[in-house]
Amino acid sequence: MAAQFAQLFARVHDERADAVLSSVFAHLPAEQLARCLVVCRYWRNVGRGQEIWRPLCEARWADKVYVPDRFAARAVTDAHGAYIAAELDARRTHITRDELCAFMWQTRMKASSGPGWTTVDPWWNGRAPRTRRFYADGGVDFREERGGERLSASPDDAASADLSVIVHTGRWRFLRHAPGVSTLAHVAGAPEQPVGADASVEDGGAAAPAAAPSAPSSVAARARAGASCMLRMSLGEREFPTMVFARASNWGFVMHNCWGLAASFALPQRGMCAELDDAGEMLKAVTVEAQRLEAAAFNAGLPLPNPPGCYSDEGTAAENAGGLGAVNYVNIVLAGQPHLVPQHLIAQFIAAHQGELEEEEGEQDDAQPWGGAGGAVHAEQMLVDDDSGDGELLDDDSESESPLVVEL
Repeated sequence: MAAQFAQLFARVHDERADAVLSSVFAHLPAEQLARCLVVCRYWRNVGRGQEIWRPLCEARWADKVYVPDRFAARAVTDAHGAYIAAELDARRTHITRDELCAFMWQTRMKASSGPGWTTVDPWWNGRAPRTRRFYADGGVDFREERGGERLSASPDDAASADLSVIVHTGRWRFLRHAPGVSTLAHVAGAPEQPVGADASVEDGGAAAPAAAPSAPSSVAARARAGASCMLRMSLGEREFPTMVFARASNWGFVMHNCWGLAASFALPQRGMCAELDDAGEMLKAVTVEAQRLEAAAFNAGLPLPNPPGCYSDEGTAAENAGGLGAVNYVNIVLAGQPHLVPQHLIAQFIAAHQGELEEEEGEQDDAQPWGGAGGAVHAEQMLVDDDSGDGELLDDDSESESPLVVEL
């Protein structure tokens, strides 16, 4: 009898101790509770209780604009695991096709786009911002108020059913990599990782994943799987500089390039959110300097640089192989001013110049100055190093006062 009473007393004592400890844990913020879970196995078992983490999930997610439904479903049976998984997911910068198409994106220009754009941008003038809607078939609607500045005279433009809105129809596609911004995207795109039993929480969220930021190969894999941290949009025949994805503190997505941004949530008015100001750390990450090749190509009305394989499965096989739309550029300085010129145009110029020399001088094929008749010549073959480290594109008169300087 005494032994049975002792066992009953011990069980009651343990249950009461569990309840007391659980009550204490329930009053702790997540980051302090995480530290308690590593004290001992007993504290860990008590501290992972549903009655503790369900309220923490509800409080943490209450002001977030985007929490995937799968975490709410998981919280029903595993609130602790759902909390940590959601924290890790909030750092994910690669977006899926379904997520991209689920939001109505609000857009605005950055100050770096210049007054020609900001003066006609509704957001900069205190009005409702323009919006974009993406579709799974690769289409995108650019929406703006009727009477505002038109984005394009594309024949694909169509008036929406709402007479107060004009819709311009364009295209979008995911990218695997892009000049000047791939490194930024790889650093920002921390991978979503499985949550182990020992995952901890710091600063109100999960501890930073131990693995390194996503490598280019993983970015390419996500693009093939219908997710990426970069995309390009086009209107008519003109592509805009690559958009890079980031995450705001409200867990919403932000895509931006050197001249503009779009958010998956309502944009705050000008000056109301430091995080989304042009001077904020997020938006300063993608600059005109970082995208100088794409910016120069856009301003010149030229195709954007497309490294081989830069597009995901949204593109054609030729595009992914570096065929259709694969353009390499050379920066040429004329009279002290830089000019971005497609490399194939330089080759065409060289070939044409070679033909003129043939006609004027009547030289034989083996005497041609550029290595033979009729063949296109790579720009690199035309470069001669000088003392300054620049290359000079030389013609017959090597003492010309205004040589073309090529910077590769």
